[in-house]
Amino acid sequence: MATYKIGVSIVLGDAGTSVEHARAISPDEIPTLERRASYYTGIAEAYTLWGKTDRAVRALLIAEKIAPSEIQRTGPRQVITDLLHRDRHSKLSGLRTLARRSGVSL
Repeated sequence: MATYKIGVSIVLGDAGTSVEHARAISPDEIPTLERRASYYTGIAEAYTLWGKTDRAVRALLIAEKIAPSEIQRTGPRQVITDLLHRDRHSKLSGLRTLARRSGVSL
């Protein structure tokens, strides 16, 4: 239920509340790797919405490490695209290589 609140807050455009909901969850207690990776991609989306791009990239990299196939999904790929559009020449550690691995056009 708590992970659902993260997504609802994002849809409502409230990144701060989304991050607060995420902080109330212990990711290690999420039972499956896919759902744990989804938790991190949700955090990445919230941080992107909030303008905290470095934190968004770190969350995406964690999600990829947990379940690489989850980064191939539409949502995370859109977050990566949004991050790249914010700074075409991004120096954010790992973003461009993550984009390549996920199939996002640079």
